[in-house]
Amino acid sequence: LALKLDEKIEWNWFIVFVPMWAFDIKLFLLLAFQLMTMCKRRHDPPSAIRRKVWALFCLFLKSAFQVCLCTRLQFTSKLPWVFVALPLWILLLGVASNVLMHLISQR
Repeated sequence: LALKLDEKIEWNWFIVFVPMWAFDIKLFLLLAFQLMTMCKRRHDPPSAIRRKVWALFCLFLKSAFQVCLCTRLQFTSKLPWVFVALPLWILLLGVASNVLMHLISQR
């Protein structure tokens, strides 16, 4: 990423983000496998399943932001930066509200 920003290399922005997407794919597979085993066992509390679904949703929003960012940077599209950052803002609002709910429930 630093080499691309310093204009030392002329790679595609989608190629620059491949290591992060590889990690995201591994994380998605892990979360999906854990969610399937939890549903199959039927002994886990609903809150544990909700946490896994929440993690998958967060991963989806992060990936959507990455795709929007790469599209904007690579193709110099007319896509406004507001729409590029929208998945990230939704993710940050969701994480902040999740932390707030946990803090309130622990009182």
